[in-house]
Amino acid sequence: MCYVQFDYLGCITGVTGLIMFNFSWNQAANVGWPMVYNYVLLIVGILFLVAFVWIELKVAGQPLMPIKALSGESILALAVIAAGWGSFGIWVYYLWNFLEVLRGYSALAACAQNAPVAISGLLASVATGFLLSKTKVSNVLLLATLFFLIGQILIATAPPTQIYWAQTFVSIIIMPWRMDMSFPSGTIILSNSTGKEHQGVAASLVNTVVN
Repeated sequence: MCYVQFDYLGCITGVTGLIMFNFSWNQAANVGWPMVYNYVLLIVGILFLVAFVWIELKVAGQPLMPIKALSGESILALAVIAAGWGSFGIWVYYLWNFLEVLRGYSALAACAQNAPVAISGLLASVATGFLLSKTKVSNVLLLATLFFLIGQILIATAPPTQIYWAQTFVSIIIMPWRMDMSFPSGTIILSNSTGKEHQGVAASLVNTVVN
């Protein structure tokens, strides 16, 4: 029966660990680390994640995440995607603070300045499909990481008194390209580096890392 083979221990430890880890970091921004429950939840969350890895490697007969099936290339791709999308969250947070706090724009004006992502994202989706059919998948992922880097640098070095079109606009239209390129290329890399029985799990693993 399928419910007998389901990895209940892996599901409980993995989900619990991720919830605690994510909650502690997000809550720290609101109440600070001096609150004892914050770092207690962080430590317990890490312990749950360690237990999850051990269960997937040593205990589970049908693991949720087949760690043994992941190659070095797929693990590297996951690490790159995790770092890139993590930096994207930082970029979004500081971009809005930069526009509203340092430059003094209203929320509506800041939204208008982010409107070009719709057109840029559409073009990026079309271009990504074309590139994946014409070049190596690893090249597309490399290009995505370059867009991650360039977009961050443009905002990090933009002076508050500078006009919108100089660096902010360029950074905003670049960011959809890195997202639209990294997700499909990472999914293909993981699917190609695992067996057919694990390809669906590999694709969902990329989605988990991205979110």
